[in-house]
Amino acid sequence: MIYVTYNDICEHSEHSDEMYGDWYESRSFSVTGVSSFKPLREHERFGIEMDSGSTAHVVTMHYSTGDSFGRSDGRGEVLWVFDNIDDAVAARKALEEQSEEFSVEFKDGSGKVIKMSNPGAGYFESVNDISVETFTVT
Repeated sequence: MIYVTYNDICEHSEHSDEMYGDWYESRSFSVTGVSSFKPLREHERFGIEMDSGSTAHVVTMHYSTGDSFGRSDGRGEVLWVFDNIDDAVAARKALEEQSEEFSVEFKDGSGKVIKMSNPGAGYFESVNDISVETFTVT
């Protein structure tokens, strides 16, 4: 089991005091590391076995969301972790090609098709970036 730690920080927030008033928030999302032990901070857990010292490739999505009254920019989500860079890049490419679909599919490191809801698809949502970041497992 491995854990991906991240920071999800609200940098700026505005909310009208009126009922159904306007709102806006700006967020910052960043992955901070991958570990083989359960961290004390915010994390995502993946059922992948990796030893300390090995290389992990984390696929993340940055997106915007909102509703009729406001918007939240800079949202982020960890989508998957790979031990092979080629598999991670192929998944990123597949996700980019499906960025406007409500459900997305890609293959994990063993070739199994993973199907998941797309956090960046919807009436008020838009995908800003899908990236692959490389970390050493601690």
